[in-house]
Amino acid sequence: MSNRSLKERIIKSVEKFRAGEIEIKMLKDSIELNGRALEMMPYEMIKEIDKIEYKLTVSQFADEEGCYPNIEEVLQTIEGWLSKIPTENEE
Repeated sequence: MSNRSLKERIIKSVEKFRAGEIEIKMLKDSIELNGRALEMMPYEMIKEIDKIEYKLTVSQFADEEGCYPNIEEVLQTIEGWLSKIPTENEE
């Protein structure tokens, strides 16, 4: 699967999360599954996936405990990371 398709899947998951159609766990699963399948990723971006997954895990537990995590900050981190993903046009 192309990086473009994988990136689109993650974008759709973010959009569904913002719309309240999926929960944090499903968003995290999408990033983990699709993010790990991306090709030609610089090492720094691979490490960013780990940080994003950690932030989503913390947000998930905070949500389950009734706390109010700053999920918007995490979503902005995801969107910034997505903007750096190499796609076919750039390869």
